[in-house]
Amino acid sequence: MCPGDPIQLTNQTALSDSVDYWHYYSETNRQFHCFDEPNPTWQFTNETGPQDVTLIVGWNGCFSSTTLDDLIQVDGPIAEIFFNCECETPYEVAFENRSHDITSFEWDFGDGNTSTDPNPVHVYAATGDYTVSLTTDNTTTGCPTSVDTAPIFIRDIQAQFQSDSVICRGVPSPFDASLSTDVHNQCWNGYTWHFDDPTRRPITTTNPNYPIDFPNSGHFGVTLITTDINGCTDTARGDVSVYGIDAAYALSDNNICAPSSIDFTDQTTSDTTISSWAWNFGDLTVSSDQDPSHEYAFFQDSLYTQLIVENIVGCVDTVDSVLVTMYSPISNISSNPFFANICEGRTVSFTASDYTQGGSNLTFDWDFDDGGMSTDQNPSHQFDNEGTFDVNMVFTEISTGCIDSTTRTVNVQAFPIAGFTSGDSLPVFCAPANATFTDTTISSAFHTRTWDFGNGFSASNNPASTAYSTSGDYTVEMIATTSYGCADTATVVYSVIAPAGSFSIDEDTICRGEEITFTLQDTSEVYNFIWDFGDGNSISNQNPVSHAYTFVPPNGETVGKLVVSGLLGGCPDESTVPIYIHEVVADFVRNDGIDTALCFQPYELTNQSLNSDVFYWDFGFGANVSDEQPGFLNFPSPGTYDVTLGVANQLLGCNDTIMKTVLLHPNPEIFSLGDTICEGETGQIQVLNPEASSDYTWTSIEPVADANAVITTSSPLLTAEYEIAVLDTNG
Repeated sequence: MCPGDPIQLTNQTALSDSVDYWHYYSETNRQFHCFDEPNPTWQFTNETGPQDVTLIVGWNGCFSSTTLDDLIQVDGPIAEIFFNCECETPYEVAFENRSHDITSFEWDFGDGNTSTDPNPVHVYAATGDYTVSLTTDNTTTGCPTSVDTAPIFIRDIQAQFQSDSVICRGVPSPFDASLSTDVHNQCWNGYTWHFDDPTRRPITTTNPNYPIDFPNSGHFGVTLITTDINGCTDTARGDVSVYGIDAAYALSDNNICAPSSIDFTDQTTSDTTISSWAWNFGDLTVSSDQDPSHEYAFFQDSLYTQLIVENIVGCVDTVDSVLVTMYSPISNISSNPFFANICEGRTVSFTASDYTQGGSNLTFDWDFDDGGMSTDQNPSHQFDNEGTFDVNMVFTEISTGCIDSTTRTVNVQAFPIAGFTSGDSLPVFCAPANATFTDTTISSAFHTRTWDFGNGFSASNNPASTAYSTSGDYTVEMIATTSYGCADTATVVYSVIAPAGSFSIDEDTICRGEEITFTLQDTSEVYNFIWDFGDGNSISNQNPVSHAYTFVPPNGETVGKLVVSGLLGGCPDESTVPIYIHEVVADFVRNDGIDTALCFQPYELTNQSLNSDVFYWDFGFGANVSDEQPGFLNFPSPGTYDVTLGVANQLLGCNDTIMKTVLLHPNPEIFSLGDTICEGETGQIQVLNPEASSDYTWTSIEPVADANAVITTSSPLLTAEYEIAVLDTNG
């Protein structure tokens, strides 16, 4: 068989049904399969020639084996490559042909070059990844060509790195090995750093850029070892100088009273010259001196100072949070009144305490925040303006000059400007009255109010109400008071009045156009009165008064009204009486309501009068009737007639008359003349009395030259009749 041909091995073990384990060994023990396969299939691809096959079977831990020598003959070719390369000659590879049972072969080195040498040594021109193939044949076996391939990695490993030659102790500094070539940085490998500093352990990393810090000062060598994919290495070495600086300082004092000075002494140590000092004194001030002295002018409780130092190679160190504590003299302000909430123009007395007993050890400077000043320990001050004033007292310790201050707030309110309104512009109420008063006080602060209504009652709410049951003058007082007790009073005198009056009329039922007389009576506290006649007309302060009604209200009823009022027009009172106005209306329409002029003909008149039962018609030409509806009337001749209709209501005693004009135009007259002609001739027809403003129309079964001319012609075949129609300007 040829290499790669599958061959099945068949079990012939006696009592094979009792076997639970099989294993075949062949091709120098390369064969494998599952233990429960009694008849496995295998491809022989590694060796040629006769192949022994061994079978081991087992049952319940008992095993038996047998070997059949030279059971299978495997013919070539089988291609097999072996190669070797050395790190010292990275471009050179030695190949060995270990193929089996071949008659011919050829190498392909993957770079375009080939060879038929059995064990060639090939030199590659450049680094890279190449696939080498060995193609073999056996012309005697008839088996197919066999090809073996192998990956070749040509590398020229070069280690190289860059770093600062001077670095600072404890500060990571970049070491850059990215210029190294052909490094295989996989599986946490590629770059290994070794240090001459015995306290620094080696570092292996896949990253060519790696920051490294040195814990000790000194001069140290650094070695980089790089590794390629073939395990070849290269080494690069460099030297670094590590410098350190340790910041430290001392204070001349760390517990002071402002204003005081502290001397700061630098105690920094460094491997080289110190180039700068940066002090932070904790009060927003700084210094660059090596040993500065600093004055703390104001009390600031606890302060944290700091020093940052730098040497000439750029190494920096810091000392943080060195504490300076400060104390200050003690004094407090009390006032009379204790809560200094006062009104404008009032005085407050202040008292400053001393932190020792048995005499003052402090001096005092007062600023009352309104321009006033004092150096007394217990001053008094008058505040004349509204506002919030922060009274500041600066006190100084006499023995040390230490200064501190404290503040007391004085709140000053302006007096309110009291005012109120009753909701009416007039100081008059109508009795009985429920009066409501609204506070209109002008005040920059919250305020309360106290009402005295002058009628024995008082209140504090806003708005406030009270009742006045009798006429008279009442003094209303409102006191507005702020939260600090600043008060003002507003006073208004109100008059409570009750005007009254009635009236009579001479009659309450009239016809339209008649008069009614109104008479005032039974008045009390009346200063002014107005008559309202109920028809849109009114009149003031006349008594008695007569009024003619020229309109009829809806449903024939209206109301006459008297309005009386008191002082300044206040407290109006009214009384009314019903008035009944009857209406009889004469009316008719002409020509069925069209009311236009007609040509002379019977003329229709239609009565449309209202509330009437007696009728009288005068037609304007000497004829009259008493019918309700005269119907069509024959006027004697064309012309203009004034038609009058008089109507009356016998029960109400009311009447009315109306006159309208009737215009009847005369009908036009027409005279015409024909002609006598011979057959085939043209005759003339004409109007004998033409009017220039009238329109004429000829009609006939025979054609007419001009049907609208007053004189025209026609050519009838036989005797014919012609009709002429006229239409004047009145239609």
